[in-house]
Amino acid sequence: MAIQTFPLSAFDVPRSLSLVLTLSAVVNAVEATPEPPPVVQPGAPVRPYLANAITPYEPIYFLASNKPEVSSKFQFSLAILLVGRAVPPAEGSERRDGLYFSFSQTSLWDLSSESKPFYDSSYRPEVWWHQGGLPHEWLGAAGLDVQGGFGHESNGQSGDISRSLNHLFFRPVARWDLPKEWQIHVAPRIRMLMGLDDNPDLPRYRGIFDLTADIGQYDGVKVSTSTHIGTQLDRASFQMDLTYPMLELTHGWINCFAHLQWFSGYAESLRAYDQRSDRVLIGLSFVR
Repeated sequence: MAIQTFPLSAFDVPRSLSLVLTLSAVVNAVEATPEPPPVVQPGAPVRPYLANAITPYEPIYFLASNKPEVSSKFQFSLAILLVGRAVPPAEGSERRDGLYFSFSQTSLWDLSSESKPFYDSSYRPEVWWHQGGLPHEWLGAAGLDVQGGFGHESNGQSGDISRSLNHLFFRPVARWDLPKEWQIHVAPRIRMLMGLDDNPDLPRYRGIFDLTADIGQYDGVKVSTSTHIGTQLDRASFQMDLTYPMLELTHGWINCFAHLQWFSGYAESLRAYDQRSDRVLIGLSFVR
């Protein structure tokens, strides 16, 4: 069988070369095109939003004591990122920069009475800006952030036991890293109180300055303290919280923290802000 041959003149060399180059460019473009996003199932966008935008704010816990009227105390607190880029936190910061809305509730609950009434609750919505990654070398710290904004606090009651206030606040948050994964956080806060027509003496007991500080390990013991001093320097409070992971105590079965709290001073609740209270509570915390 004879093999048929074609003379070189039968091909248009420039046109053939152009076709090869065009095909090569198309292949390269297809390979460089990113893959399309996966098909979104109903409800799927909620999960990444919750993971990226909603974070704990203040500690979350449930505690109990043997004191009358207040046999238990619990706190719930979350923050939602309203405005901010989807980027990791700045170096040295533990929270992304942006505008946040937070809601916190602290309730004193009388579980010893027949009807199990709430003695008092404090509802604290706030809107604030977080800015991290500030120069911190002058403090010898590992990180320095600032937070500032507007907050409201009330106990949701009416009549003689109604309590409410508004405030503007500014709070720097500094962190120091120590050997063996120990950390120290210090967060002083200064406030300008407003809306005190019904309770004009509240600043004497709550003050315009408070300080929180803690030392602990991520997977170990942690000691937190908080204090505030009244405007006349004759009323104050001190609270200390000691927590330890239950994972260590239960060999991985319970994912929360054993929690011991001691409070001494004024304004533990808005309802009885001018009455001194001293109590020790014990229970569990879920965020510390």
